[in-house]
Parts: sequence; C-alpha cells; structure tokens
Amino acid sequence: MPDALQFPIIDLSFPDRFSIANLIRQGCVDHGFFYLVNHGVDEELISKVFEQSSNFFSLPIEEKMKLVIKNHRGYTALYAEKLDTTLTTEGDSKESFYIGPLADDLNQWPLEEDLPSWRSTMETYHQKLLSAVTKLLSLIALSLKLEEDFFEKVGALIEPLAFIRLLHYPGDLNSSSEEIFGASAHSDYGMVTLLVTDGVPGLQICREKSKQPQVWEDVPSMSGAFIVNIGDMMERWTNGLFRSTLHRVLQPRQDRYSVTIHPFLFTCSVISCVICSWGRKIEMLSPVAFFTNPSKDCIVECLESCCTESCPPRFPPIKAIDYLEERLRLTYG
Repeated sequence: MPDALQFPIIDLSFPDRFSIANLIRQGCVDHGFFYLVNHGVDEELISKVFEQSSNFFSLPIEEKMKLVIKNHRGYTALYAEKLDTTLTTEGDSKESFYIGPLADDLNQWPLEEDLPSWRSTMETYHQKLLSAVTKLLSLIALSLKLEEDFFEKVGALIEPLAFIRLLHYPGDLNSSSEEIFGASAHSDYGMVTLLVTDGVPGLQICREKSKQPQVWEDVPSMSGAFIVNIGDMMERWTNGLFRSTLHRVLQPRQDRYSVTIHPFLFTCSVISCVICSWGRKIEMLSPVAFFTNPSKDCIVECLESCCTESCPPRFPPIKAIDYLEERLRLTYG
C-alpha cells in the first residue's frame, strides 16, 4: 500500500495571493486535490453540521423516506446509488441527504419539532461555504493567469448551483463482497468540490485514471481543513491542465460521516430520473460534497492561458447545461 498523499495547503487568509495561487496550480496539476484552511467556516458550525447529520441518519428508515429525494433535494437510501456503473453489485453502501440553493424553495426539511435547529444550521453552513467558494474561485483564476474576477465576468457565479450533500457510511454491514464500496470510483462533473469528514479514513484517489492496473492512494483528513478537488468541467475549461481525479471511498469498519458541497448540480453518477430545478427531465447525478457549478447559461470554453499553437483547444465552447447533457449522453448512452 503506497504512503498517504501530501497535498498543498491553501490558506485563504494568507496575504500573498499570488504565492497561494501558485500553490493551487501545483495541487491542481499534480493531484487535482488540495487542502483549504482559514476558510471562514468555524469549527463550532462544522461540529453542529455533523451532529445534525447524525441526528437525521439515526431516524427510523420510514421517517427518512418521508423526505425521499425529489427535485434533487432530500434523502437517498442505502445502496440507492452506484457511482461506478461498471460494477455488478447492487449499489454503494452509503445513505445521503441533498440540500440545494436556498432561494428556489425546492429543499426538503425535517420538521422542527423532530430535529430542532436542523434547517437553520444547514442554511448557515450553505451560506458560509458559498462565500468560501467565491473567494477560492478568485484564487483559482489567478492560478490560471487570469484576472481575479474572471469567473464572475463569464457568469459562473450568477445563481451558482451549489449543493450540500450529507453522507453516512454505516460501519457494521459485514459485507462479503469485495466490490462493495462506500462510494465507488468516479470523478466529479463540476468545477470544484469541498469535502469535510469526521476523520474516519476511507477516501482514496487514482491519479492516472486511464492506466491499468489502477493505483489507489489514501487521502488523509486534516483537522480544520476542507479537502478540495477539481471536477471534469474545470478540467475541460483548462484544456486538461488541471486534473479531475478519479476517487472512491472504501467501505469503513466504523460509521463514517462526511459533508460535501458542490458548486455544480450534477457530479457523479445516475441514480434516478427526475425533473431538475432547470425544468428539464434528465438523469440525476449524485454529488459528493459542496459541489460548485456555474450558472446554466455560462459558456465553458478553453481558457486563453491554457492553449498554444502546439496545444490547441481540445473541446469546443459549450453552455454549462449542454455540457451536462453531453456528459450524460456519452456516459450513459
């Protein structure tokens, strides 16, 4: 088993923004992953989120199913999702809860009398994470030799589709199948993903996703830090310079909790067919963090700083919504 990886540590409070941008570039080119510290989300709030997450997942299954997922919000049960569709097993050994943009009134919430302060805790966390992501994207722009407000100018931050995902990996399943994973191998479809865990190990990455046999390396958690990874859309934007790395979660020996936020609605693999918040019927993808994604009308095209005569753009310009539908056609036929 290879040694655990060491990613760059990105400090959002560090005054030399160009030095930090260079560290981000290093992490995105080498691994597609880095740690984020001094991000403005205090430990007390993160602890409350984990406590409230545990409270929800401890409810009887019939209570959780009252909030079963619709409009990409709500509960998905154990084995309901399978991120690696090449596996023959029934699904990944995790349950999850999705919370989307706060302004569209599509989120589902547990009753206040059942779980006091649950909704307010998650709403505060969503707002704090979106603020941190906005700051991070300005540094990512600098790391790509662009102006700090590049992603804002191209419309990526106009009503971004940011989703929190609460995850619970039960540790007492005693499965005899070696192919059962907490989250099977996948890459994220969006821009960036922010992940925080309870410290229980299990996350692994495969840096060379096209090579066989695959080599998997452990990703250690870091107290007070978010684990950040690049998604497929950012890899496309950068002409392959920044890598969207294959990753998975092993089935844990003890209960494991994590929280992700994805600034991009669709991130991993098909679980069901729904009417999404854009009003289109498509296969819904399963995010694995705070997923950050641009607005649906944002044009994704090769950045000038990422192409040359000898390295021309690999992909044509495309709208964010059309990109997602293209990925679904290519991946799932």
